[in-house]
Parts: sequence; structure tokens; C-alpha cells
Amino acid sequence: MAAVGSGVVTAGALLLFRPQFIFALLPFLIPFALRWRDLRNRLKSTRGPSRGGTSTVETATLAMVLDHDTGQVEGEVRRGRFSGRRLGELSASNAE
Repeated sequence: MAAVGSGVVTAGALLLFRPQFIFALLPFLIPFALRWRDLRNRLKSTRGPSRGGTSTVETATLAMVLDHDTGQVEGEVRRGRFSGRRLGELSASNAE
């Protein structure tokens, strides 16, 4: 941990006093940044999906809400033959 801290301080000092040194540091900074991003993404994925998320889609024909936790879709038909009906009320036999 101390090596990382001293590396950051050294890099900061070089950048403050000699900005042209950033080009010399790029070959070292880019892989570090990529590994940091990968580590951050792995830590996020270990937490699992967030709870309570929903997605809403509204068109001229339909208004729908998807509950990410349950996969339940609710909504209403806005236009057409089934206008004003809830999606839960409809079935494949209604389409005939």
C-alpha cells in the first residue's frame, strides 16, 4: 500500500512540476487504469443486482411497467381494439 501511495505522490510531483513527464508515465498509467476499472466492475458484480428497479415504456399504443425483481409486466392498452384494457386481462384467445 505504501508503494502505491509513494507512486501516486511521485507521479503527482512530476506532473505538477514537469507536465511533459505525463507522456513518459502513460505506458504505466494506462494498464493501471484498466486494471482499476476491471477491479471496480468485479466488485460491483459481486453485490448482485440492485433491488426495486423498474422500467417504463410508453408509446401511443401501450403503457407498460416492468418490475426487474419479479419480471412482472403491467400496463394498459391506449389505442386500438383493446383500448382501455389492462395487459393482465388479455390473453392469446382475445386476439382471434
